[in-house]
Amino acid sequence: MNKALIIIGLIIGIGGVIFSLLPADIHMSIFGGNDMGMDGSMPMNHNHGAHVTWGLVVAIIGFALAFAGWKILN
Repeated sequence: MNKALIIIGLIIGIGGVIFSLLPADIHMSIFGGNDMGMDGSMPMNHNHGAHVTWGLVVAIIGFALAFAGWKILN
């Protein structure tokens, strides 16, 4: 069991899940400023689904690292 790999994988996995659950305006403030319209709506070029997908991909990679550290690498 590789404890360091498990801890790093869990941190990355949980961080990816949390990032996926963030609202769309938080994603915009993290990745490119605050380009709100005059009425407070999101801009047309913001793709919330892509940010959610990338967060889930990172979560899967993190949990795979944790599983590798737990089961595969001794």
